[in-house]
Order: sequence, then C-alpha cells, then structure tokens
Amino acid sequence: MPTEAAPTFSVLFINRNNGKRVIGGRDIANITSNIRTKLLELNISDSLINETDDFGKWDGHGQMKMMSDNDIIISPHGNQLSSIGFAVECASVLEVYPNHFAIPGF
Repeated sequence: MPTEAAPTFSVLFINRNNGKRVIGGRDIANITSNIRTKLLELNISDSLINETDDFGKWDGHGQMKMMSDNDIIISPHGNQLSSIGFAVECASVLEVYPNHFAIPGF
C-alpha cells in the first residue's frame, strides 16, 4: 500500500531592518522552533521556515508571492503586513507588538 506524502506547511518570519526590528534572536528562534515541533507532532514533516530580514527589499510582486507561499506569517507590528491580503485564505498571522504597547479604547 503506497504511503501518502506528508503535507508541506511553511512559516514566514518577517523581521525589519530599522528601529522597529524584533530583537532577541533567541526568542525568535524559540518561537520558530516551537512551531516546527508542533508541526512535526501533527505529522507535517516537510515544515519550512522562511525568514527575511528586510521585507522592503522585495518589490510588490515578491511581497505578494512571499505572503501567498506561506501558511503561518510571524511579523512585528508595522506596514510590512500591508500585503497580508495576498496570503492564502486559511493562513495564520502572529503579529508581534512592542513591550507596553496599548491600543486606546480596547
């Protein structure tokens, strides 16, 4: 009996190359490592983690492709998420906010 290929599942981590950059690489490594572990527990063995340190270096088409090619998108709060509308319909987004960030009224 042929075995089914495990589905692929990709994660995109977007960092920024300016003052709002996510710092603490060990924390980011822990996040991506935990996601990879969970994917493996779900028998998704071809998990991919894609990282970019400056989303602004990509042209519009490249940004749309990056968003549409990934299932989980992890990014600091900011305009690099403006192309999120091009993500696949069931994509998940983890938006990282700075410490002590507050939205008045919520």
